[in-house]
Amino acid sequence: MVGVGGTHRQCHFRFAQGRLRSIGLMPENGTLILADQSEVNTSGFTVEEAFIVNSYESDILPGALADLSAEDQARPLPELAGILLSLVDRGWIDVHWYIDRYLGPKVPRDLLPALLAAPGTWEYPEDHDWNGALTLVLTEAGTETAHLTAEELVQRP
Repeated sequence: MVGVGGTHRQCHFRFAQGRLRSIGLMPENGTLILADQSEVNTSGFTVEEAFIVNSYESDILPGALADLSAEDQARPLPELAGILLSLVDRGWIDVHWYIDRYLGPKVPRDLLPALLAAPGTWEYPEDHDWNGALTLVLTEAGTETAHLTAEELVQRP
């Protein structure tokens, strides 16, 4: 992995398309890097990759949407929701409520389809009050997956 300098944490993920992507985060400045590339703009990520990166950062859902390309932002919400739910169902991401500037309780899986169907869920609130926003969080399984080598990840189902 090529970096700008300093230490970084490297994460390997296998996305639905079957390809591997290594994502690194330099703790000194939060710069995201990818294998064989230097600094990366998240707008070049697939939808899955943007959700993973934002869960790594425990970001609210509108932040993940903002990291998508204009073309991906224009996808129908049910399609975006389906991609996110596939990551939840794989056990890589949990969705939590954002409450008083803190990560709140986990949102039950059975509530997610209805919440993700509401367009306002994907938008930053006009009053900048993020209470109640959905927050993407990398799970323990997602974190364990992130610590696998590329070779180990290829062997995982």
